[in-house]
Amino acid sequence: MVMRSSLFGIMVSSCLLAAVSAHAEVVKVEAVGIGDSRPEAVSHALVEGIQRATGVSVDQSMVSGLVVGVSKLDGKANQSSGLSRSSEELHLVQTDSIGQDIIKTRSGGSVKSFTVTSMEKDNLGRTVVKVMVEVDKFKSVAPETANRIRMIVVPFQGGDAAFSTQLRDRLIVYLTQSKRFSVLDRTENAQYQKEMALVTSTDANMSERVRYGQVLGADFILTGKIDVKTIKQEEVNPLTGQKNVTYSTLSDVTFNMIEIATRQIQYSNHFKLRVTGDQDQLLEPMIDKIGSYATESLFPLRVITRENPNALTINRGGQSLSAGQKFTLVSLGKELVDPDTKEKLGRSETDIGVVEIVKVDTSVSTAKLLSGTLNKSDDMILRRQAEVPQSGSARPAATPNPGTKSKAFD
Repeated sequence: MVMRSSLFGIMVSSCLLAAVSAHAEVVKVEAVGIGDSRPEAVSHALVEGIQRATGVSVDQSMVSGLVVGVSKLDGKANQSSGLSRSSEELHLVQTDSIGQDIIKTRSGGSVKSFTVTSMEKDNLGRTVVKVMVEVDKFKSVAPETANRIRMIVVPFQGGDAAFSTQLRDRLIVYLTQSKRFSVLDRTENAQYQKEMALVTSTDANMSERVRYGQVLGADFILTGKIDVKTIKQEEVNPLTGQKNVTYSTLSDVTFNMIEIATRQIQYSNHFKLRVTGDQDQLLEPMIDKIGSYATESLFPLRVITRENPNALTINRGGQSLSAGQKFTLVSLGKELVDPDTKEKLGRSETDIGVVEIVKVDTSVSTAKLLSGTLNKSDDMILRRQAEVPQSGSARPAATPNPGTKSKAFD
């Protein structure tokens, strides 16, 4: 019988294995290890098994820490043949630091169990083993978000600190609901450390520990500056002498999307807003301007079904759109290239009509064609129309039109 060993604290009988966490999936791989001794060879094979199962390189220095643990687990094996003299599976509880070594490689996987299937000597006298390894591999609870652009939103500089924080929090909601970004948290560090300490403690199931070391890095940082001024105006009624006090608030906003890897500012915009009232009245129009530009500069609104002109499906929902909004319907043409730099500039655009949003769901929206001609073969997107300011309302910035050189069209 071959020797099958359970590693890193599986506290069950020979016929019952611990339940695997929803955050882990069991992957079986065969690996080969070479070493001066059987435990060293098995240790190399285990590291190789994790690397093959997870696709992540594991520090070979981890092998030295595993050798002692493997020796303990492998103690009942026949050292000459590598075969077990008993059919009973071996399940040991390791309470020392051995079980932590693989976990701390941040590979996203840990050894659940292993079986030594063969052992021989090579021409140099070293031990060569083949091992079938079962690896608990990290499995995201939301794999469909893996390809989204990762974004960090930081408080904007300038203005009131509370307003800046509120703006950041609401922008996180906007970008998350757009379902185009994975917005990463960088504020709840203490709570995160507390949870990870629990996950990697001896109180947690071993398969839970694959969640250690899975923190994602960002692709972009959304940052900016705001300058807010409130103006007090007093008017006296010439007949009654009564004073009437009103307030208007002006803001000057600049924001940038900075690529983390290069520190290059990939997208930038500037606009001014004016509202009647205090700065709280600025929040909604400011979120809409920043959020729509940040989203649509990378992912323009696209028409994804077009069979019924009164029920066009748009690939955006949530807070980013609202019923009653009107957009210019645009047909995309051939790709444009700068003759000097050879840089791709996007695709030519032709306005073909106007649509109105009639229904907004979590992930998609429905629009109807108000004017123009719908060509069902066209590749179509929506562009926001310039708003007509009303008395006392926010004055809009220039309508963002970042072009079609974006992730959606690359």
